[in-house]
Amino acid sequence: MESKNKQQMAQDTCTVCNLNLKCILSGHEDIKPLLLPPLCSTVVDLKGAIEKQYCIPSCVQSLMFHGVPLSDTDPFYPTHVSKDENLTVCFPSKANVSGVKDAIEWLNLIRDALQQQSLLNSEPLNSNILDLIQQGIDTGTIQDLSVDLFYPWKLGEKYVNKLYFDDCGGLSAMCSVYAYLVKLDWNDMPQDFKFLELVCTQSITNFCQSFELRRKVIQQGGLDMCIKTLFRCKPVARGISWDLNPMSKSAIEVALYAVCNLSELPECQLAIAKNHDITMQIIFVLSSVHYSCKLAIVAISIFTCIAQSVDSCPYLLTTEVVSGLLRACDVRSQHAKNAKDIHEMNAFRCYVAATLAVLIIPTSHQILDEIVERKVCTLMETVLSSLTPTMLEKYEDQEGLMWCSLLPYIRLFYLPTLHTSLANTMLRAQHFLSIKILLLMLHGTLRRNIHYSVVCKEGIQDYVVALPWILPAEVSQAASDFVSDFASHQPLQPPTLVNTVKARLASWHLGLDAVLSTSVRDIIAALL
Repeated sequence: MESKNKQQMAQDTCTVCNLNLKCILSGHEDIKPLLLPPLCSTVVDLKGAIEKQYCIPSCVQSLMFHGVPLSDTDPFYPTHVSKDENLTVCFPSKANVSGVKDAIEWLNLIRDALQQQSLLNSEPLNSNILDLIQQGIDTGTIQDLSVDLFYPWKLGEKYVNKLYFDDCGGLSAMCSVYAYLVKLDWNDMPQDFKFLELVCTQSITNFCQSFELRRKVIQQGGLDMCIKTLFRCKPVARGISWDLNPMSKSAIEVALYAVCNLSELPECQLAIAKNHDITMQIIFVLSSVHYSCKLAIVAISIFTCIAQSVDSCPYLLTTEVVSGLLRACDVRSQHAKNAKDIHEMNAFRCYVAATLAVLIIPTSHQILDEIVERKVCTLMETVLSSLTPTMLEKYEDQEGLMWCSLLPYIRLFYLPTLHTSLANTMLRAQHFLSIKILLLMLHGTLRRNIHYSVVCKEGIQDYVVALPWILPAEVSQAASDFVSDFASHQPLQPPTLVNTVKARLASWHLGLDAVLSTSVRDIIAALL
């Protein structure tokens, strides 16, 4: 009774107003009462009250009062609003506020215990750390942190959880724990510490949904830490002998997913490509049947991403690397026994061929020896004859694969060098096969609504529709088939006249990047 009275007294001292809740993702609107505490004096305080009562993090709230946007620095007192007036809050989604706070509290305890262990350099191991790890397992906090708070990506709540997690210092705390762990010798680490390192890596994988979030991870040193986890298990003798300890095997698996997400960032691509040890580690995984074909697709996707950087070409388009990729395709083909295996193997070969296509299209001279080049052409012909866009769409949808940007691939179709004569017959054949492979990959990818929204966000849908008009005659039919099917699945419109002109200028003279951010008038003036 006493508790109820205190609660009633607290409410009596609060100002009550109407709060118009507008969820951007769902389009749902609702009007609810909002209790404004008497000490509320700023918009920040106001947001805190909304967060506490309705689980909408302050960092994603946009507030309006009488149609006027409110800034965090604006003063706001309960006397500013009456019970008959409406405050409006726009937000993408609510969050699991209590789950995020519990995860951050646990991480802070782990971080502090590890720092104390480091300062004291105490032996034996501080038992408090092991107790905290067990507590994280028992309470479900580790499950929340590594999966449930951040995955699956397509749910709006998960994205808001990530923004809130970072805003409250969770990412910083997690990276501090991770940084401590990767400095330790793997062979001497207690099993619980190894498990904790995998939790951190898995959390980063699921956290990295957008370029914005990935850059936050990079700023905390996340890429270097994930790479260190990737090398917790080192193959020897060309992948014949492996450390098959389950924990070591899992380290490579979770690290590959994390590095794959980060490799789509342009600023990471060259750094990864220049690290020959990473390249060889990935090729070992691709060629080892100890790792699933599904994981091999994640691994080859790292190469597909870093190949987007023209500067990466000298490090990847080598006889050693390409031969390793071709060998991996042979190994995977030999071990595909049932329909599921064959389906995954076909998708794997497609991504290998797409990686080679991304590397080959910008080149204008022979780099590989003739035998390897012929094998590359054979692989691409096999993929074109055995895989359909529908099959690729089905695989990507089933596995939840998602590209954050498709501009790097569309950009390749607009290289002016595609219209230059290639004296080498083999190189010319390779170029046209590469374009068809890339069209196949995009054909399957863009059948999914999630990727159509990426194209629209990047503002390049007109340049996709224009592909049959700007590509060489040898591949224009494949481009027409792609665009026709694309139009049957998505609400496409004919390109604007301005973008049609830009597409032609990009294809023959300037490349796509130069025309996307420049007016036609300025482009023509520069050409004249």
